Amino acid sequence: MPGAVPDIPGELLLDPTSHSFLSQRVAELCGLPPNSTKFPGAQPVSMTVKSLEMLEKMDFWVCEKSDGVRVLVFIVMNGMSGNQEVWLVSGLSGMSEVVLVSTTVRGIALKAD
Repeated sequence: MPGAVPDIPGELLLDPTSHSFLSQRVAELCGLPPNSTKFPGAQPVSMTVKSLEMLEKMDFWVCEKSDGVRVLVFIVMNGMSGNQEVWLVSGLSGMSEVVLVSTTVRGIALKAD
């Protein structure tokens, strides 16, 4: 259906203890307070004429603005199991575990289950 927001793939994390632990870790890595409800990933910014001066002085990443759900990809080694885990953290405070196809990104091998 055109215009529909896509579902986030993976298995939704329902365990509150694990969710709290992972959320706090993501917040820590992103420099946010431990119980922050702010989405840790990229935020949209509207550009205005006043923005041009800032663009001339600083570097920025620019990407297409697509309708949908923003997610932050969080890749972590589970200290208890020794396995790599890949989580999609949504702006709605949801966290889904996904399994990646084996690949290499910037010299880092991503293990597939």
